[in-house]
Amino acid sequence: MKFTKKLFDMNVAIFSTEILWTLEYASDLEIMQQHINDGDNVTHLFCNASLPACDANPYMTYDGCQRCIAKRELSYEAVNGNFVKKLFLTLTEEDKRRIAAIPVRFDSVKELQSLMLDNFELGYAAASSVISVFRNPQPDLKHEMIEGFLKGAAAVYFSVINYLKKNPTDRFYVFNGRMAHARAALRACEKMGVDYYTHERGNSVHHFITIKNGYVHMVSLLQDIMKQQWENADPHQRVAIGESFYVNRRQGKVESRFEFTSGQKAILPEKFDKSKRNIVIYNSSEDEFASLGTDWKNHVYETQLSGLVKIKADACEWTDTHFYLRIHPNLKNVSKVQQHQLEELSGGNFTVIPAKSEVSTYELLFAADVIFSFGSSMGIEAVFWGIPSIVAGKFLYRGLGGTYEPDSHQEVLSLLRAKLDPLPKEAALILGYYFMTCGKPYKYFKSENNREGAFNGVSIEDKLGIPQKMISKLVNAKMPFSMMEHLRSWNRRRRIHRFEK
Repeated sequence: MKFTKKLFDMNVAIFSTEILWTLEYASDLEIMQQHINDGDNVTHLFCNASLPACDANPYMTYDGCQRCIAKRELSYEAVNGNFVKKLFLTLTEEDKRRIAAIPVRFDSVKELQSLMLDNFELGYAAASSVISVFRNPQPDLKHEMIEGFLKGAAAVYFSVINYLKKNPTDRFYVFNGRMAHARAALRACEKMGVDYYTHERGNSVHHFITIKNGYVHMVSLLQDIMKQQWENADPHQRVAIGESFYVNRRQGKVESRFEFTSGQKAILPEKFDKSKRNIVIYNSSEDEFASLGTDWKNHVYETQLSGLVKIKADACEWTDTHFYLRIHPNLKNVSKVQQHQLEELSGGNFTVIPAKSEVSTYELLFAADVIFSFGSSMGIEAVFWGIPSIVAGKFLYRGLGGTYEPDSHQEVLSLLRAKLDPLPKEAALILGYYFMTCGKPYKYFKSENNREGAFNGVSIEDKLGIPQKMISKLVNAKMPFSMMEHLRSWNRRRRIHRFEK
């Protein structure tokens, strides 16, 4: 058999800030090992406790940073072959001057999100990380974590540019592309004309996705990928595979981090009246949409809460209609204020089902005449099960043809009042097929679950084990909370100072 020799070895860089997250870092290692085996020149760029905030250790705990460093060093022992290990941080005096000039005080989230650094939406990226940490679309703008993410992301942006200037690079890999440091890295690649690849979890803990010059939260790009996969699939198999996604979810067989319906019972709300027109509303975690970027900004309502308030006010006299708001189970972990604001809507022809309620999400779905959502997965699940689905806002399946898509509050009201027929369910099948098949299997990493696995036969988490647990206990033992907070704040300031001086 004749082998074709590669014309050249590629120069590849992999930037990791999510080392504490098992599956995300496993993808970094998987990519690294594949390129080493292909004879490419690989450089691993890492933080080494340089950043003043990161998504995996946002509160800057000492033991978190030490665990990250120890895990990275242990992982190197499991990689077969040679590669370059390099601290990402490289700043010029001009870079430091510009970082020092970045504002850190804002009167609104909108003002924060509007902050730009060259071609890099610095404020939006930092806000994305902070919103995800606090699970609040309106986080405390005075929290020092905001400055940490802003200055840290700026340092990543300039450092990656400086790295690319000195090191010819054919491919640059980074996780996800949404959060502060990842977005900074990919914008630096764009500025330097270097191809970047983002990676994300695939259809199970055994698969991962890579996307060239894009990321999974770019709606139009992901829709193109989904439709292309559907067109290329075996027509005799794709329908059954797409259907299995919804059947599995209905049965609680979910290959993801969370399964939200496990504590529910096959019951409907008390006094559910089937003789009325029953409209079930599924909301979503507001922070999830607020953190995703401009592609996901709702063009119908400023917030989901404001939309619900308007719908209730304008439909309060529809005596033949009853609304049921099923608060997403994931919201049981957000602030009590956010939960209370939603629960206050209950009254009249509007019933609110709390996040912790045992009322079944799916019993409600099958009893509904119409489903209304802001982009919840239930919006497309309804399409599959043949229930009319109205969706207000931006969402992954918008424009695929399965949902009613109003562009104003008045259109929402008209659709809620109208007698609607279910739309074709091909859109649901396209989405279902993608989520059942997306990604490629790990070759070198064997996953046991979301948190454990072995890379090249080495269980890195197990090797961390006792020494790191002892460090955590020693650091946290009998230390007053106020002192711990003071030390974290001092450490954050020390790291930011390094970027500015």
